[in-house]
Amino acid sequence: ISIYGLKDMHNSLSGNFDQILENIRFAKEAGHLVYTNTVVSKHNIHELDETMKFISGFSDRMYLNPILSGDMDTSDMTALKQLGDYIINHQDMMIGNSVVFGKYLKGQMDLKCMFHSLISITPSGRIKFPCYCFDQGSEYMDSFQEFLDKVNERREYFENKADPQCKHCYTHCLHEAHTYAKFYWHEIFEQLKRPVCAYRKYIHPLFNFIS
Repeated sequence: ISIYGLKDMHNSLSGNFDQILENIRFAKEAGHLVYTNTVVSKHNIHELDETMKFISGFSDRMYLNPILSGDMDTSDMTALKQLGDYIINHQDMMIGNSVVFGKYLKGQMDLKCMFHSLISITPSGRIKFPCYCFDQGSEYMDSFQEFLDKVNERREYFENKADPQCKHCYTHCLHEAHTYAKFYWHEIFEQLKRPVCAYRKYIHPLFNFIS
């Protein structure tokens, strides 16, 4: 569920704040886990701490997704590094992003774009290529096999964000299959340095699942 800030901020960026909270209440009462996504930019980074403390009251896992478009200025870069710091230093708040992703936002590590990790399907059943964020030049496939063939054909181009539209997009680096495959031991080491976080994020949920 997407929540972009406290009530006024969220409504200025998206809307329906009260309805979203009501839906969350129904979901929790029905016994569902609730995962949230907060899109962060220079427009709402200043109230990120208050936002995440509020969301942590009901979210079982919180994801932070930076959004940037066009040419980046100094304030964009500052916000990006602030978000990276926040992810690294608040792992104990059930933040779903990895420490590696936080370092990536700070420019300390490199991640490929997993553009094929979220598939966007139109009401008529066609699959959008390369991803739902892509605008001009998008293609639509009639079958999943056709989509996979196109992914394999253009993988290197889009994974390395060679297209101008992809230059400042961080959305699909958030879906971190590549991170956990390539930086598995790095992430494990980082989490072991945070025993409270490791317990809350990985061990305690396992006990709940078993019970």
